[in-house]
Amino acid sequence: DPSLIILGENAPEAAPERIRQELGLDDPIVIQFWNWRTNAITGDLGKSFKSGEAVVSILMDRIPVTLELASLSLVFSVVIGVPLGMVAAIRR
Repeated sequence: DPSLIILGENAPEAAPERIRQELGLDDPIVIQFWNWRTNAITGDLGKSFKSGEAVVSILMDRIPVTLELASLSLVFSVVIGVPLGMVAAIRR
């Protein structure tokens, strides 16, 4: 439950319900999905439950490392895969 993540396990009984209401978690799932989809289309992915930081800024912070890992894996796959493919083609 996101309200328990935000408040912690030792929260008062009324607090989780208040958080659920503020976040719209008490709405039907169809309404929750529609709200999320509408916000996502406009670039608003919400806030992290753990840090409270905008999800878009968290993703933007991690994109350079992700691209670096993807590029490195592509280089390794080409450097290893092409020679192995050539050997497999030559030695049937």
